[in-house]
Amino acid sequence: MNAVRNRLARDLEAGVTADEAEKFLTGSLKAMSEAKIEGARVANPNSDPIDVLEGFAEYASAMLNAPTSAHHRAFNQALQELSKVA
Repeated sequence: MNAVRNRLARDLEAGVTADEAEKFLTGSLKAMSEAKIEGARVANPNSDPIDVLEGFAEYASAMLNAPTSAHHRAFNQALQELSKVA
């Protein structure tokens, strides 16, 4: 995800490739959607690759903001530890 984000941020003409979209469609986003995790939304495989990326970003942000998820607790712990260093 970071590699895609970095490339898009540096080149306004860049886009999400079909291969990158496929990785999002077949990875953890698909597994979470199948498990019916709230916030997980898988784009149609025929969708524009940027739509697939947006679906993944929505899912990731939902996982980081869901107060009962382990992802949220880990994210908050990391932020607290970083604030102690700064």
